[in-house]
Amino acid sequence: MRYQFLGVLLFSFLQGFGQWTPVSPLGIPLLVTAGFGEVRSQHFHSGLDFSTGHRQQPVYAVEDGEIYRIRTAAGGYGKAVYIHHPNGIGSVYAHLDRFAPEIEAFVRNIQLKQMRFDLDTLIHPGQIKISKGQLIAFSGNTGSSTAPHLHFELRDRATEAVLNPLEYGFAIHDTHAPEIRSVVLLPMKGYGQANASSGMLTLPLIYNKQTKKKSLSPKVKMPVLSGWVGFGYRGGDVIGKARNLSGIYEIKILVDSIEIFHARFDRFSFSETRCVNGYIDYPTRVRSKAVVHRCVVPANNMIGIYKDAQNRGYFYFDQHKVYKVRYILSDVAGNSTVQEIRVRGAKPTFSIAPLPADNPSVKTVYPAEDQSLASDNFEAEFWKECLFDTARIQLREKPVSGAYSPEVAFGSMYIPINQAVLIRMKPAAYPAWLRDKLVIVRQTGNKEVSLGGYWVGDWLSGKTTEFGDFKVVADTIPPKITFIKSHVRKAKASPKKKKSQPKTIGNVSAEKPPEYPKAVGTARFRIREFHSGLKDIHAWLNDQWVLLEPDDETGVYMYPFPDDLKPGVQCLRISVTDGSGNTGQLEMEFEKLQ
Repeated sequence: MRYQFLGVLLFSFLQGFGQWTPVSPLGIPLLVTAGFGEVRSQHFHSGLDFSTGHRQQPVYAVEDGEIYRIRTAAGGYGKAVYIHHPNGIGSVYAHLDRFAPEIEAFVRNIQLKQMRFDLDTLIHPGQIKISKGQLIAFSGNTGSSTAPHLHFELRDRATEAVLNPLEYGFAIHDTHAPEIRSVVLLPMKGYGQANASSGMLTLPLIYNKQTKKKSLSPKVKMPVLSGWVGFGYRGGDVIGKARNLSGIYEIKILVDSIEIFHARFDRFSFSETRCVNGYIDYPTRVRSKAVVHRCVVPANNMIGIYKDAQNRGYFYFDQHKVYKVRYILSDVAGNSTVQEIRVRGAKPTFSIAPLPADNPSVKTVYPAEDQSLASDNFEAEFWKECLFDTARIQLREKPVSGAYSPEVAFGSMYIPINQAVLIRMKPAAYPAWLRDKLVIVRQTGNKEVSLGGYWVGDWLSGKTTEFGDFKVVADTIPPKITFIKSHVRKAKASPKKKKSQPKTIGNVSAEKPPEYPKAVGTARFRIREFHSGLKDIHAWLNDQWVLLEPDDETGVYMYPFPDDLKPGVQCLRISVTDGSGNTGQLEMEFEKLQ
């Protein structure tokens, strides 16, 4: 059964795209488990996630068009298809298990020629034409995916900006209004207070059975605000029959009758997606993984979701009176939630403290400016797009064992970065043969990440999107390859037989022939790399190159033995090289029975 969508088509005309009446990308009712603009780690969600329950659900083209790009990767979108449509919109289908047979053959041919799994192939115009409703793939769980689903996107072909599919003919039957669980008061640093404190104040809402509305607890005194204060919330939207909270489409904040903030998640570009770290309260996210939506605009705004904001969304409280604050949260289907709270204003009595003076270990870095920091063994360059707000950045060095440089504490893990910061480190003395194996690693909390590195004179350079502790180490450990198992469908158990004893000839016992893993089904291998990332993965079966594919699990690769393999012992050899040139190998023999 095909599902036709006829609602919300007016948006297409208003935003400059031609008419279209798309069909569903799946042949089952659509259940949205993640919405457009939902907050993710280091990015906004760029489409809709449709639950499939399991892999192998047929995936269809939503409109006539032609495939212009195909990607296969161990991470990210996994296997993905990109289609251009005549009306100026593109559609993307990701985390696929496999492509339709003719597309699968096309991709496999390229992979075998290039001797690699990872591809990002641009298709010549008109080479692969697609009709509305045509089978293009089967849903899966490939790439950076935690459960079987279809990730679906719409894009503006002219700019490659992602569009909210719910505005373009993919209206889901939705009667649930967005939900606010807590309101958050956000004093401007140095210029505002909430309850005589400059820190963020979170106030949970409770449901009143009599009024059937949410409000602050009667036990909570009316908040007192003075100076510049903004607002935020914890909550989200429930789309259709899904029960998890997703992203909000439109947000407005009014103080009395004055609209001070308006944001709408209708579109954004991939260059803007890391602006999620300026949209949320980043320290809260780092500490507890909780999401606080900040209804204020960062000082260095770099995303177009903010439609209107007076004084960046902050309101100046200086009168001793009660103010009425209204949150209006809406979804594409027209459901809305209006949450009202009352706050008391007060004339500011606090003094505005100037920023502390810089010193050799702590410096002030301003947003929207090119700046640099340096110590004896460490340098950092900030571009205009690196920071969202003014930040005090520490730069401290200390000796550390097992490294070829001091460990440099750079910044704070609670300060967000938008565009990557360029860093350079000067290693201490090292053997010449080790030069190409030195990498920069970042320690943030308990997590260690390699930045790789490239040489500029005597300095090793790299880019970082997080602050932390940095040092130079040698990556000399080759990748490790471990055989996990061969996976085959279980057959009926045969009756147990008595174990036969080895035959004896004279005084010599005949040796039992070696037992090999069976060359049937799929063999799985875990590949572990320690610092610089995987560069090349190659495998040969009986000296003929074969393709290993990543499995759903991180670091697990699989090889399906062909059905027409001749009986006998088969030799499978795997070679893995990391970014520092270290190579790990595994050679195993499997047996194909008669």
